[in-house]
Amino acid sequence: MTFSPLSINRLRPTTVRTATWGMSSGLGLLSGSAFAWAAIDRAWAIYIGGFFSTLAIAVLTMVLRSMRERLQRGEWRRGVFLGCETVLPLTTLYLGVAALISSGVPFNRIPLPSGALIASKPILLNIAPSFYTTSLALALVLGLLYVRMSPFQASYRVLRRQRKSPVNRARSAFPYPRPLSRGNPYQVGHSYVLTLNVREGEYGAPVPMQIHTPQEPGTYPVVLFLHGFMLANAYFSTVLRHLSSHGFVVIAPQMYEPEGNPLGKPGTLHEASLAMQLLDWLPDHLDTLTGVHCDLERLGIAGHSRGGKVAWLMLKEDPTCAVAFAGIDPVDGVGGPWGGEPRALPNSAAFPWPALIVGTDLGQVVPSPFGSACAPKGDNHEQFFAACAARTWHVVVRDHGHLDMLDARTPRCWWRCGVCLRGKHPERMRQAIGGLLAAFFMGSLQGNQHAYRYLRQHLAPLPVQIKSK
Repeated sequence: MTFSPLSINRLRPTTVRTATWGMSSGLGLLSGSAFAWAAIDRAWAIYIGGFFSTLAIAVLTMVLRSMRERLQRGEWRRGVFLGCETVLPLTTLYLGVAALISSGVPFNRIPLPSGALIASKPILLNIAPSFYTTSLALALVLGLLYVRMSPFQASYRVLRRQRKSPVNRARSAFPYPRPLSRGNPYQVGHSYVLTLNVREGEYGAPVPMQIHTPQEPGTYPVVLFLHGFMLANAYFSTVLRHLSSHGFVVIAPQMYEPEGNPLGKPGTLHEASLAMQLLDWLPDHLDTLTGVHCDLERLGIAGHSRGGKVAWLMLKEDPTCAVAFAGIDPVDGVGGPWGGEPRALPNSAAFPWPALIVGTDLGQVVPSPFGSACAPKGDNHEQFFAACAARTWHVVVRDHGHLDMLDARTPRCWWRCGVCLRGKHPERMRQAIGGLLAAFFMGSLQGNQHAYRYLRQHLAPLPVQIKSK
């Protein structure tokens, strides 16, 4: 089976939802009115046919939503949730509209030529149990079947059995490989992306991680992405898959458990040390895991929020560990009144490689008299931009906040995802951040100098303010 991620992503959830609700309501209107103008046996045939047509619409909607979200193989809970969320509302809408339209028809028991008695109209309370049982069974089977056969994920264990040795280890014949992607970075790239979940200890991995890699054999640059404070690496999957689709192997380690007590989390120096251990582990294992050749000489580091600070500490420790740096609303804080974290920016050596600093308008706004800004002034993107050397781009996204680039679904995030001010278009924010990262790394790691124009011109899907030096 082949899918076009670009065409599926163009389908807006609101448009799909409105269309399916309209079709379900129309079927309910037709089926309910049939009891007033059609013969009783024909009316019931139309009613049952309308119900199964509604289920067929729900099946199509489920498949489209799963493809748009790139539902991964093995995400059973999400599959069941999507199945129920698409099937049950459409069933309810169909039954409700049909019952409302047929409410004016008097209720009688009408004999058929065979002698059987049949109701002159459907009674919702009588038929709902059987209809909902059918809908629920379809929802469960549909959701579980899709996540069992999803093309967007293959479990790590299966890949390990199938790919015991690296594929296509040959380096490019060019000293600086030709660009892998020349398309619009704000649109999904042409590479088919595979997501791998690696547990701590597998192949000696120092930390658990999620790896997004193109499936086509070849040589690809590598981007290490570090998550923000108390966040899960999986919350950035939409942005990181977008980046990977433009020809990058993206590694997103989970530095610690995101849940629990904030005061018990490791400090930034410990995170930087773990990340350096991960860089030492990659050369011997990354090719085996991904099945493609990963060019670690073209490695970029990116980080969100405190992850940007951790990345900067890594570059202070060893400026040669990467050749490009991107900070997504980075924060150089001290960890609160009891944190005692050292700052990364004062007296730091200027990073000699290209850099991208992305800030947010609402990240530096205090949300309430009793709260604090998620990216406060004096410790945010402005200071990182000032600390960078030449060949640095500073992009500030207007009217959006510190966490708007997270996935639409962030399980168990709870209060952590509700403390920052949010913008009105998070889906555009994810597209903007994915596009900015793709444009920057296409230029700095793939050698596509034309991609930098997307950082100089106002081509993002959201209003931005751009500076460079």
